[in-house]
This record gives sequence, structure tokens and C-alpha cells, in this order.
Amino acid sequence: VAEVGIPATVIACPRDRLVTLDHCRRCARLLHAELREVDDRGGHTWMYGRWERFADELRRGAAGAGDGVSRSRYPSRSSAARRVAT
Repeated sequence: VAEVGIPATVIACPRDRLVTLDHCRRCARLLHAELREVDDRGGHTWMYGRWERFADELRRGAAGAGDGVSRSRYPSRSSAARRVAT
């Protein structure tokens, strides 16, 4: 991916215990990709029940929204909001 210059974005959730932020940082570095951090209580499955947010993150990645690290404009969900969403 990096060798042929294909733009890539790695979307990471710092609360993900399966694919950690360190793993995502390494992947982004190896791919020469943008790293987007989405801080959400959902962890590895943060996108479940948050399809609009997920689609927005994918659109931003596809648009090649810059280099380096960017953080989502969305706030974390509270546990009460999470219960309602699931």
C-alpha cells in the first residue's frame, strides 16, 4: 500500500482491547496512512448502533482528510446513551 502510494486511513479506538491503539499506530506508520482516533466506550465494536458516525469516519478517510493524527469531532457516549443506542 505504502510502496505504490495508495492512500489509506486507519481508524482506531483507544478503548479497543482487541486491536490496541499501539497496533493501529504501527499499522498507520507501516502503511503511511492517516491515523484517526475515535474515542468511544464501545471499544472494538464502537460503530455498532452508531452507523451515521461510522459512515462519516469512512467518508472522511476516503476524502483523504490530511496527514497525521486527527481525532473525531464526536464526543464519547455516556453509558446511558450507549444503553439507549443498543
